[in-house]
Amino acid sequence: MEASFCYADLAGHLTLSAATGHEFGADTVVRFMEMLDSALGDGDRLIRSIGDAAVIACTEPHAAVLFVSALHECLAAEPGFPRLRVGMHHGDAAHDGEPVGPALELSALIAARARPGEALATRAVACAAASMGIEIVNQGDFAFGCLRQPVTIFALDVVAAEGERVEDPVCRIEIERERAPARLRHNRVDYYFCSLECAGYFARDPTRFAFD
Repeated sequence: MEASFCYADLAGHLTLSAATGHEFGADTVVRFMEMLDSALGDGDRLIRSIGDAAVIACTEPHAAVLFVSALHECLAAEPGFPRLRVGMHHGDAAHDGEPVGPALELSALIAARARPGEALATRAVACAAASMGIEIVNQGDFAFGCLRQPVTIFALDVVAAEGERVEDPVCRIEIERERAPARLRHNRVDYYFCSLECAGYFARDPTRFAFD
């Protein structure tokens, strides 16, 4: 049995929860899981979810690319939502009839190397993306302790088009300047926020969050 695994998590979610409160952070995870469910295609399966991270098994590489593209579209439609980090790998996955094992673990290790808003994949998934007209960029070979040979990783341009991005000074996630829900001025500098909650935290103590 083979499967294409997609490991996805929300960049900066722990910082967001600490800054805005655990209830707000929990609501973000619930909404993320709703969007993830809506992005699933025929044959895609949610294998597990842990906090703000989830593992999806797709039937083949093309399906994995379609799923990740759809998920990015969902997130792009909600201003101020944390950015996604994704790792994808296609490989053997059979264990007592369930899609688990080293291929799944490798997708998680790849995701850990991704920057906010970045989708990384191994060769089989990258080739599928290229055949679909999606730009791929070779990131080089990387060594993983669980493997004997280095793995070539590619970045996939599946992120929806975005405007100029700025960093929320409270939760430190990136947002589009033009779509920021709130803006405050402090010491002649404009600050943009992913939510009214973050803006409120900043307003109560600007010196704590103002950029140097």
